[in-house]
Amino acid sequence: MQPDVVLALAQTLLQDQKTVEEGERLIRELIGKHADASLAYDLLYQRYGATNRPAEAEAILMAKVAANPLKAQFVTELAEHYRRLGKTQQVTTTLAMLLDNPKKFPQARLQVGDYYNRAGNQEKALAYYQEGARAGGADKLVYRQRLVITMAARGRADEALAIAEETLKDQPHDPELRTLHALLMTQLRKLEGAIQEWQGLVKEKSDDPILRFHLGRTMVLNGRLEAGRAELREAARLRANYLEPRMAITGLALESGQFQAALQGAEEVLAISPDHADALLLRVGALQGLGRYAEARAVLTSLKTRFPNTPGLDVESGFISLHENKLAEAESVFRKRYQPGQENLRPLVGLVQTLAAEKRHADAQHVLEAELAKVPNRPAVQYLLANGYAASGNLEKAKQVFEQLAAAHPELALPQVRLGELQFRQGEVERGLATLENASKLAPQSIEPLMLLGLLQEQAQHFENAKQTYRAALKLDAGNVEALNNLAFLTAETGGNLEEALKLATEASRKVPNQPNVADTMGYVYLKMKKREPALQVFRNLAWKYPSNPTFRYHHGLALLEIGDKGGAKTEFEAALADKPSAPVAAKIKEALGQSR
Repeated sequence: MQPDVVLALAQTLLQDQKTVEEGERLIRELIGKHADASLAYDLLYQRYGATNRPAEAEAILMAKVAANPLKAQFVTELAEHYRRLGKTQQVTTTLAMLLDNPKKFPQARLQVGDYYNRAGNQEKALAYYQEGARAGGADKLVYRQRLVITMAARGRADEALAIAEETLKDQPHDPELRTLHALLMTQLRKLEGAIQEWQGLVKEKSDDPILRFHLGRTMVLNGRLEAGRAELREAARLRANYLEPRMAITGLALESGQFQAALQGAEEVLAISPDHADALLLRVGALQGLGRYAEARAVLTSLKTRFPNTPGLDVESGFISLHENKLAEAESVFRKRYQPGQENLRPLVGLVQTLAAEKRHADAQHVLEAELAKVPNRPAVQYLLANGYAASGNLEKAKQVFEQLAAAHPELALPQVRLGELQFRQGEVERGLATLENASKLAPQSIEPLMLLGLLQEQAQHFENAKQTYRAALKLDAGNVEALNNLAFLTAETGGNLEEALKLATEASRKVPNQPNVADTMGYVYLKMKKREPALQVFRNLAWKYPSNPTFRYHHGLALLEIGDKGGAKTEFEAALADKPSAPVAAKIKEALGQSR
């Protein structure tokens, strides 16, 4: 019988206790006839190991080595057998079979170094690689490559980079060495040089998705977001099932607050790999960003059960603690997981948000400034810092950072949203509105810039523009309560179609039936439609439940004035003024007060 047929038969016999001995006999006979049948030795070795027969296991490996005297792999297998048994001296003696026979094994140092690397003894591996590199010869490049990889794994990236750069002088075109060089420069945050190396590699092999992924990732780390995203998208296009670039794009969306895009990205990865733990974790972060905490908790609980060792689980739990106002618990988690300069910004974001919730703005700013000192030009970190300045009242410094961000990254919407708001608040009304309009164009699928723009347009009394903005928001999210409510009120206030205003207000009220501002809008629409009794009933209830709200008292006064109760209206107007309303509302109240006398 052919050896492969004998092996298949022997494997079958070994599975049945009644025929085990026959199976072993067949394998021994096969080895006697075919000394190079390595799979036969392996089957017997596994059998002896499973049945606790170490002497026979050792003997079969020694026979394998003796029958195949030029196979270095079989020698290292015997050495590994001794290592598992704790027989250190025998390991050394066995490996000497390679090292003491350079003619038979010219790559002995490489093979022994690789053996120690696999065994977890990287320092010994380095020693053999260094010997091989010093000896020179045809394999010098291979030894140096091994030195670079192993030193990097040992946390000696600076030494690894020095060896890589020295070797590149002799082998400037070696693609594997150049890849190692680029990886090390990325690791050491020498990003401009890394980008140049990656670009050179991509130019030579433009259809390699892995090279494009690393180029994109490095560009993102260097703050070149759009160029980086483009490379990541191309990597994903080149290989549809290559998940790393998709994960990176999704992580970027999460970092920049584009939570809907992050959720979509996570679900695209999960459609390809349903049990991808890191994608599920990104989904948790996106759901939390969207305020869907119940769903986030459910996914997180499932993750802890199914994949309890997934890195980052405690970080997302920290965000849940932050939401539940368990600030000390959240801070402890984020501090434990945050390392300055790390690629994943989630722990940093959580720590900064927690410090802000604790009103420790100076501490948050110190953390962010130290982060940027270590890794400059990270837009997400600069954005956090600018927000921190704004929260602590340092509006000029906040505006300065937002302006720098907007100039360096004109493609990013969020910095322009915050910049536009600051410009508006500081009296640059038209400039602020123009900045917000541009931000809404940069993020055409995001409702947040439109909602802020509409609100500020209202405050600037650009009512028609505000109505158009709210209509645009409702095209993105037809059920958005704030947009429905604000458009209903503005339509009624500016003499628009009252039936449309009533329809909008009714839809908003249906979604949140007990929300006082929505009820106020409904009452105001009734008032404009001359439906005095329902209007009066709404405003009477609101004024009774919220006696310190000047707008509700003012509208109640208008309803009383409408039915001829000037005395009651005057009382409501005066109470509304006493509660210090905003200047525009105060002006309206004073005008109405004149009509009540």
